[in-house]
Amino acid sequence: MGSDVQAKRSAPAEIKPVSRGGVVYDVHVEPGSNGYSFFIIATKSLGGTSVWKTKIFSKEFDKDLETDVQEILLKSLEYIGSEIVAVDEHGQIYKLAPGSGKLLSPKAAVTYSPHLK
Repeated sequence: MGSDVQAKRSAPAEIKPVSRGGVVYDVHVEPGSNGYSFFIIATKSLGGTSVWKTKIFSKEFDKDLETDVQEILLKSLEYIGSEIVAVDEHGQIYKLAPGSGKLLSPKAAVTYSPHLK
C-alpha cells in the first residue's frame, strides 16, 4: 500500500515590525540569483523616511534540491534593552544598534551556503 506523502514546510511565523522612539524596525527580504538576503530596515514613523538598512544574513541554494527544504527564515524580531534583536530558524542571534543599524553580533552578515548545514 503506497502513500503519497509530501514534506511541506509550514507557514513562516509572522514577524511584526517593532516601533520605538518614532522609528519602525522591520524585516525586508531581497531575492538574489541563487537565494535571498534578509535585512533589517529602519524607517521614521512619520513620513516613512529610510534611516538605515542592514543585511543580517543571506541564504544560497543548492540548485539540485527543492528550495523549500533549504529555506532559513527569521523567527523573531524584538527590541530588547538597547538593541534590535532578530533570531533565525537555526538559532543564530543578530543584534543591531538601533541608531546606526550597525550589526553588533555577529560582526558581519552570515552566509548560509548550500554545502554547510
